[in-house]
Formats: sequence, structure tokens, C-alpha cells
Amino acid sequence: LHMPLLRYLNILRGLQFESMSFADISRLQGRIGHLKHLIVNDCMVHTDNLMAVIAHMNNLRNLTVSVYENSDIINATRWQQLITSSLPHLTVFR
Repeated sequence: LHMPLLRYLNILRGLQFESMSFADISRLQGRIGHLKHLIVNDCMVHTDNLMAVIAHMNNLRNLTVSVYENSDIINATRWQQLITSSLPHLTVFR
């Protein structure tokens, strides 16, 4: 799948985003680098994997995360570190 100009992505319920290798994340980097808006909604997501992928979205301006049964996603310190180190253009975080 090749999507270098993708600017908006809305991931809806049902996605299982549990295990991704570093190689998988590296392959995604060129495909997601232009994203400006990302919504992850009601998905079963492993926090470490989600954050690792989002860290490669350095053009992201708007990020909304709402996940299913994942209490470790609510960690303000981790999100602050991710945003300040990897997302310089982010203006909206929900």
C-alpha cells in the first residue's frame, strides 16, 4: 500500500493494533509522514505501538485518541514527552 500524500486518517472501531516490529514501523514512516490529522477511535490498541507509530508523524497538527479498554493510554507524562519530542506542529490533542 502506497499513500505518500495521505493527510487525514480516521481509524474506527475494530482495528487490532497489537504487535508491530521496528521494521513494520520503519516501513510505515514514509507512508504516514504527511499526515496532518489522525483520529484513532474505539480501537483495541497497544499503547507502546500506537505511540511508536505516532512518533513518526512529525507533520501531525491534530490528534484525537479514543481507545477501547486500555487504561494505560491515559498517561499524561508519556504523551507530553511524545508531543514535545516528536510532534512539533501539533496544535490540537484530544
